[in-house]
Amino acid sequence: MIPLETMEKLVQLATDGATIVFHQHLPNDVPGMFNLAERKQMLKAMVDKFSFTPAGEAVQKAAIGRGMFLLSNNLEALMAAAKIHRESLVDKGLQYNRRSYKGGHYYFISNRSDKAITDWVPLQTTEKSAAPFNPMVGNSGLAKTRVTNGNVECTCSYSPVRVACCKPLLMR
Repeated sequence: MIPLETMEKLVQLATDGATIVFHQHLPNDVPGMFNLAERKQMLKAMVDKFSFTPAGEAVQKAAIGRGMFLLSNNLEALMAAAKIHRESLVDKGLQYNRRSYKGGHYYFISNRSDKAITDWVPLQTTEKSAAPFNPMVGNSGLAKTRVTNGNVECTCSYSPVRVACCKPLLMR
């Protein structure tokens, strides 16, 4: 279910060059009862214009302007086709929130587990250095880093149920 206005905006974003991903199926219904039949028909007419073709393993692609819609039941294949890389730091039991800004990225990382994590933490960014800081106690500095598969990894120590911020840096 998707509001008609939202689907129109997604089409416009794709027309302007964005890649829009749909997992399992395209929206086929609209919310609310006001002019329901008319809005459902408008959504159907919009979706029927898409011409999907195979685009790799288990992924369908519809070119729209300078962008595209991708559709698949396989989430991993869908993300790979969209060139979206998962944050593997969650495999270590860490939670995160990543924010972009004009000069790069900030990561807000928390360890919600009951054990300390002291390890290399991979970040999906190309900055070559990282500056972790803990806003709870005011600790900050530069982390040891290495580049693996084009992305930076930094060594950080995360105590149980603690949070820290990490700012990848462009410096070498």
